[in-house]
This record gives sequence, structure tokens and C-alpha cells, in this order.
Amino acid sequence: MTVSLPTGWRGRVTALAIVAALVGTIGISMIAPLTALYAERAARIEERAQLASHMVRAAADLPRLRAIAAQHKDGPATLIAGSTDAVAAATLQMIVQSAARRDGIALTEIETVQPVAAGSYRRIGLKLSTAASWAALVQFLAGVERSEAPKLAIGALDIRRTDTGDGGKGLSASLAIYAFRTTVSGVTR
Repeated sequence: MTVSLPTGWRGRVTALAIVAALVGTIGISMIAPLTALYAERAARIEERAQLASHMVRAAADLPRLRAIAAQHKDGPATLIAGSTDAVAAATLQMIVQSAARRDGIALTEIETVQPVAAGSYRRIGLKLSTAASWAALVQFLAGVERSEAPKLAIGALDIRRTDTGDGGKGLSASLAIYAFRTTVSGVTR
């Protein structure tokens, strides 16, 4: 059995349809990726233009920020006292334990965090676990946030609802509290 192809005007229309379908398929398979590439590059150019605009604004604002920074030098009141990282960590632990007692917080675990260099400062930290009521925990966190001497920062806060054992509900929280100390003439101990 042989198949004969159409001839005449019918054959021409069929051939034209096949060529049009082939050209359309090739065109779509080439144009779609090129369009996607164009859109991706246009988005990248827009992102870089926005970044450049932001950098220009930041550079223009730099003298004002330097003037503000020059007026607000870190003094002994904002940094934690301690001639070494260990002494500063012990001081931080005493401050945190005192605040916890004041606010009725039971500290169930205290762990010293490895000190980290941050420019000419050292970040001293503690990881804490506690069990407390909502009101006491909020009061403790607000006290830490408002601390002035030294300034303290809270990080890695995780609060979970727990059963107290007597049918009541309480909270367990784990968090890190950080303070900064300066290095003595660039040397840390």
C-alpha cells in the first residue's frame, strides 16, 4: 500500500500549512527563551539601578551619620565592664540574674556564648532558658531592652507554652542576651 501525497492546489496548501507549522514551532522555541532572557536581564538592570540609587542616597547621608556618631561616643556606661571576656561574661551573668530575680523569673539554664570580635569591640553573650508567666517574661524582656548600663541586646528568642504540672499553663523561653566590651588597646584577653 502506497500513500500518495496530494497534488495541485491541495498539495500546495498542505505543504504551506506544514511549512507554517514548522516555522511557528521553530519561532516559538527560539522566541520564548529569548523573551525570558530579555525579561531576566531587564529585571537585573532595574535591580542594579535601584541599588545604585540607594547607594548614592546612603553616600550623601554619610557625613550626617558620621557627625551623629562623633557626638555619641560609647562610654563606660554603655559597655560592659571587664578586663577579660570571662570577667565580662561573669558580670553579664550577675546583671541578668539580678534582673531575673527582680522580675520573678526562674532561670533554668545559663550558658556562656563564645565571645565574637566586632570591630574594636567584643560581643559577650549568654544563652538562657527560663520558665515564667507571660507578665513576668514581658517585664523581664522590657527591662533588658531598657537597660542603660550596660546596653543589652536580645537575640534568638523562642517562647513556648508549657503545662506547669498543676493543670495550669506557663511559658518556657530560651534566648540569648548580649553586651559589648571594648578591647584594651586592640588586645583581647
